[in-house]
Amino acid sequence: FAEPHNKWHACAPRDLLREDVSQVEFRVADDKLPLKQQLEQEARQNDWLVLWLDCDREGEAIAYEVVDVCRKKKASLDLYRAVFSSVDKQSIQQAWRSLQRPDKRKADAV
Repeated sequence: FAEPHNKWHACAPRDLLREDVSQVEFRVADDKLPLKQQLEQEARQNDWLVLWLDCDREGEAIAYEVVDVCRKKKASLDLYRAVFSSVDKQSIQQAWRSLQRPDKRKADAV
């Protein structure tokens, strides 16, 4: 969002509901540029990537941010999402065996 809507306490939350989000330009924060560069490098060097993020809508939204960054570097990159809710051996193995595509509908619901 543009000023004054780009800071947590700069405007009332109700004002954000009136904003036209179709014109919002997404950019990577300066402190996250090394992560973006790493993702771009992985995209260039690989044919496919698996995203291991939380299995909620926010995780799906983050997955689509990663998809956007990676596909700008390599449009043919194949992306999958590991879905898990517990970090134990059985859950991780099950997630690996049942990889899914990121779900745009869930990402848009955030």
